[in-house]
Amino acid sequence: MRKMKKSSVGWIGNIPQNWKLNKIGYIYEERNEKTSEKKHMPLSVTQNGIVPRLEKVVKGENSNCRKLVKRNDFVINSRSDRRGACGISELDGSVSMINLVLRPKQNVNNLFFSYVFKSDMFANEFYRYGNGIVNDLWSTKWSDMKQIYVPCPSVKTQQLIAEFLDHQCKLINSVMELQEEQIIKLQEYRQTVITETVSKGYDHTVSYKDSGVDWIGRIPENWKLIRLKFCTELRNKKWISKSRKRSYIGLENIESHTGKYIETDNNYDLTNALICQPGDVIFAKLRPYLAKAFEVKKKACCSSEFVVFGNFTGNSAYLKYVCLSDWFVKIVDASTYGTKMPRASTDFIRNMQIPMPEPGAQKEIAEYLDSICLRIDKEVNNRNRLLDRLSSYKKSLIYEAVTGKVDIPEQ
Repeated sequence: MRKMKKSSVGWIGNIPQNWKLNKIGYIYEERNEKTSEKKHMPLSVTQNGIVPRLEKVVKGENSNCRKLVKRNDFVINSRSDRRGACGISELDGSVSMINLVLRPKQNVNNLFFSYVFKSDMFANEFYRYGNGIVNDLWSTKWSDMKQIYVPCPSVKTQQLIAEFLDHQCKLINSVMELQEEQIIKLQEYRQTVITETVSKGYDHTVSYKDSGVDWIGRIPENWKLIRLKFCTELRNKKWISKSRKRSYIGLENIESHTGKYIETDNNYDLTNALICQPGDVIFAKLRPYLAKAFEVKKKACCSSEFVVFGNFTGNSAYLKYVCLSDWFVKIVDASTYGTKMPRASTDFIRNMQIPMPEPGAQKEIAEYLDSICLRIDKEVNNRNRLLDRLSSYKKSLIYEAVTGKVDIPEQ
């Protein structure tokens, strides 16, 4: 086993006896050349590396004030809220001024140091050197970054570690991608089951009839269509007490497409909050494409961005699943107004027609969907836990390798 020594640098810990420590400024220098989008194509600095500018990125007002990036430069976002956004650029281009662009000053393996900079422990150190107004929004300047010590094995060892991590991370990433694909398929299957069941039931031996509504299609012969305003009561009474004794349901508390409640901290604002009762069903009219619907289980109040349906004449769980169905979400979303914060009209939602089986059938459908969704969610949770373990293992492996705690024999 190799001999180790104390590095005297907290985030690095022990390193192999023959390794050195150097400040980043000894290895890299900043490329601080100004350019524009017209001269050099815009790039995005992401957790997956440096890529052509993503479509979802809002274009800056000053497209003439950007930093030049050359192929093989290392780029890192200096802001703490972009933690992990860094990588070696394979393209010439330009990035926003918030990024630091570095080029090696000497013969080093750029990929090795890319892994150093991607490690969680380095990220902690990097942002520790930053400055800012609030704790979670810091920016680290090059003048500070260049003072940080990093481990420096021989160039040959740097190459061996980089090749080892490249191989191992590709294997881990392939497993993670497979799990993510399976999660997407499970979620899509859940949506299909919900949409089909609230439209056609789960007994496919019954006779069907045309509903007369294109997006609903055929429904069982003994089902009816009814507008929400005729089978529910709209609750719009506001919570006027300053007391916080009631539970509060915000948009952030509802997990999209599942109708699940997620506990968050109690630091909430009850201004304009709506009162809701056990058995009520709430549906978010803000960005309805997110499909945030929930069956209220206890006395609470909720964000005014929800529509609150009370005294439903049928089964509340069934109504929740109707609100989660693809056709309901898509039709409501298509009715929205506004661009940055699209909202649906409460009146439009109340006038939506929904399929209405007999109350007993609604209860059976809700129980059937509860059972199906519970099994799907359990499988999704298992795969998400596996993703968390793989992600933690990869982070640990990178850190252990770049600090010499994993013995990679030199060949």
